[in-house]
Amino acid sequence: MQFNVFIKTLFGKTFVIPVSLDTSVRELKAKLNAQDPSLLPEMGRLIYGSKQLEDDQTLRYYRVKPESSLYHLRRCK
Repeated sequence: MQFNVFIKTLFGKTFVIPVSLDTSVRELKAKLNAQDPSLLPEMGRLIYGSKQLEDDQTLRYYRVKPESSLYHLRRCK
């Protein structure tokens, strides 16, 4: 089942990304990067439900629901 999630950045941008429960966090970051090349997958992290999402896990693992908001934060160097 395909659905959309919203990814919000600290810069006030919101992206709508089509995903499924079997989409990995790494794949989600790649889809975000396709919409905004400045958001490099290795330079950001995604937060959902006060948890930092690990690249190797799926959205199903984190129980992400349709139309959920996730937050993109830049990694500190």
